[in-house]
Amino acid sequence: MRVLLNPSRRLDPSLAVDRSLPAEPDAFLRHSVREQARLQRENAELRQACSELTTAAESWIRLYEAALARANAAEDVIAELTNRTEATERAS
Repeated sequence: MRVLLNPSRRLDPSLAVDRSLPAEPDAFLRHSVREQARLQRENAELRQACSELTTAAESWIRLYEAALARANAAEDVIAELTNRTEATERAS
């Protein structure tokens, strides 16, 4: 599973805008297209990471529920054995 560390802070050098240069008519459009493509890639990565985390969380929940059921069953067995022991001691 890959983990992205604050992907929004990644800087794409091709997107850097030099304010000292004269503005080109299509510069904003090219910048917007590149930014849109980068955001789509980043969104796809985040969706994949979310899917992997959801799957992992569901697995952990199932493991926890199974462990809880085993612990409750063991507790019931102990309570039953304690009751039998007390009843046997009283009968003696």
